[in-house]
Formats: sequence, structure tokens, C-alpha cells
Amino acid sequence: MPFIFVIEVFMRRISARKSVASLLPHAVIGLFAACRNLNGFSTGELHGLGLSICDRILVSMSGAWFYVSKTFMPVNLSPYYALSLNGDGIRLESYPGALLALALTGACLHRTIRSWAAPIWFAYLLALAPVSGLFQNGRQAAADRYSYLSCLPFALLYALMLERLEVRRPRVAAGVVILTAVILSTMTLRQAHYWRDDVSLWTRAVDVEPNAYLPNSNLSVALLVDGRGSAAVPYLENAIRLEPRDAEARVNLASILAAHDRERAIVLFREAVALRPEDPTFASARYNLGVLLVAKGLKSD
Repeated sequence: MPFIFVIEVFMRRISARKSVASLLPHAVIGLFAACRNLNGFSTGELHGLGLSICDRILVSMSGAWFYVSKTFMPVNLSPYYALSLNGDGIRLESYPGALLALALTGACLHRTIRSWAAPIWFAYLLALAPVSGLFQNGRQAAADRYSYLSCLPFALLYALMLERLEVRRPRVAAGVVILTAVILSTMTLRQAHYWRDDVSLWTRAVDVEPNAYLPNSNLSVALLVDGRGSAAVPYLENAIRLEPRDAEARVNLASILAAHDRERAIVLFREAVALRPEDPTFASARYNLGVLLVAKGLKSD
């Protein structure tokens, strides 16, 4: 936002001769951003899941390990990583990552490496904190985009390691750089292939996490938009199984089945209308239900 830029420039000029005070503009902007984020929860712009503080800490600690592992081994990347909606599931999924994050924290504090490892690790944790599970928003356990800024300390560590290697063995350092560039470029091209359209993107998400509700729901919609109704049927069924309150998936599935499975289509339309009894946008569902009932020779109730 332009006014934030003006504030930063103004405050930079005021504190130009004070090294400590030069951090003040960033602190003010960070505080403003934090307040805006917290205000989003109170106004309903953001939606939390009502997790307990213990669950939030577990999700946050597990996320700390997740982003490290995906940074150094970027495999099975997905546009959506599902978070279990029940407390037991959240805990069971979070314990392994949380324990590994604790172990890594302890290792970074070891006296032989803490001079360089501790600053890198805690700078990463600090940058990750605003987007970690401490302030959970939505059903996702993590998101690749959250690693862009938080994992920069690891890029710095990699550069320092290359610098030291170059002093001792410059050819080896050059080879490491070339090999890293080739590997990451190849993986980037492969990942970009999944983002070429909605069907490819959400097919990938379902492949990574077949029992996640949102990827199945989004893939079914993408297939319907693409005119592939028959292919969308199994994903609509999965969406209903994973989220029984999904009325839209019932309407979409019923519309596909109406041509050859009238009985099931009637059941699905009735369930959808029951889930949204006062929703005026479901007029088409009521109309289609009535058409099927008339075709069956029944009187609509």
C-alpha cells in the first residue's frame, strides 16, 4: 500500500543516524500487519478452526519440520495439504513432525554448531511464526507459499557453505552449483506442468492426498466445467463422503445421475434441499427435484 511506503521512507530519514532505531520502521509496519491480521479474525474475514492452544502448538511445531523437509526434499508438493478436522487426527499427524522439530532445535543448540546454526534456525522460526498453526486460518495444514520468506535463512546457509567450499575446492563448488541448478530447474518444470490447468492441478492434489475433501471437491468442479461429467462422479462421491454437509456436491452429482439413475438422483436432491432449506440459491435444485418426481409419477411434497 502506498501510505505504508511513505511511512517507511519518512521513518527511515528520522532514524538514519541511529543503528538501533533504523529497525523502527520495520517494527511499526510489522505491528500494523499483525493488527490487521488479528482484526481479520474478529471481523470474519479470516476463519479459525477453534483449535485448543495445545493443538495449535503441535500444528505449528509440525509445520516447522514440514517446511524444512520440503525445502531440502521438494517432492510430493501439492496445492493443498489437508488438516484433520478432529482433535485426535490433528494430534496423531502432528506428533512426528513436532518431535523432529524439537530434535532439530536441540541439535542447533549444540555447542559445536550453535554459533551459526542457532541464528539460522531461530530466524526461520521467527519468520514462520505468523503463518504457522499458532494463528490457524482455514483447513490447510500448510502451504508451499509460506516457505518463500521463512526459508531464506537456509539459502543464506547454502551460500556460506559454497563460499567456504570455493576457497578450498573451487571446481567442486562450481560442480555443486551446476548440479543444484539442474536438479531444481528440472523439478520446477515438472511442478509447473501440474499448474497448466485446473484439472491437472487438482488431479495432482488428489494423487498426493486422496482422502482430502477440498481437492476432490475442486477436481469435480473442474471436470464439470470441462464438460466431463462422468469423470467427475467418483470425486463428487468422495467429496460427499468426506464432507457430509456439502449440498452443492449432491446437486452436481444428482444432475449427472438424473439421466440414468433417477431414484438416486431424487435422494440426492432431497438431501441437498434438506441441508439448505432456506437458501434461495437452491431453487434450481427444488425445481429439478420436482421434475424428477413428476416424471416418476409422484406428487411433490
